Amino acid sequence: MRIITVVILMVTLFASTGCSCTSCEKKGNHFNIPEKVVNKSERFVKNKVGEDFFSKYISFNYEKSRLLGDGYIIYMSFRDLDRTWIDEEIYFMTDSKGNVNTDKAVVGIPYCEEAENCKFDVTPEEAEKIAKDYKLVEGIKEWDKSFRWSAEFKQYVWHVLVTISESGSEDNYKAKGEELIINPVNGDIIKHRQWNIR
Repeated sequence: MRIITVVILMVTLFASTGCSCTSCEKKGNHFNIPEKVVNKSERFVKNKVGEDFFSKYISFNYEKSRLLGDGYIIYMSFRDLDRTWIDEEIYFMTDSKGNVNTDKAVVGIPYCEEAENCKFDVTPEEAEKIAKDYKLVEGIKEWDKSFRWSAEFKQYVWHVLVTISESGSEDNYKAKGEELIINPVNGDIIKHRQWNIR
């Protein structure tokens, strides 16, 4: 009886402490990204943003990155604790050796050839003021403001969305409005246009 109790105690102890370290977690099922793939992926991003920017704001996301087909989908976090509106996701595809597939979407990597290009200092309040000074229409509800990656312009933007009218719901939903796209570095207007959902 005493031996059984000891065995049960040892099994319980092992189960509770057997994999408590970070490196153990990274070797779990969907954390299992080879080191060479991690290194090549990080080098790819560092070549765009620079070592200093990478070390300050970008981190590899082991939890979301995973095997996909005969390669990997890589996720990284782009976060700035001082500029709380910056909390974005970087992702792209690689082959089995970690070479990035640039024929597929490469999302969220700012191009910081010059450091000034990546100073996203326009605050949410300043973005709203820029839109008001531009005389953007008020619409029927509060403006939807978001700092986000634009696949169209291949850069981060402030996106201000105005709803002018809307009706219906679900499959019968109709709406129209305007959008203002602002450069988050210098506050310049990139695009102003109308949108429609019919």
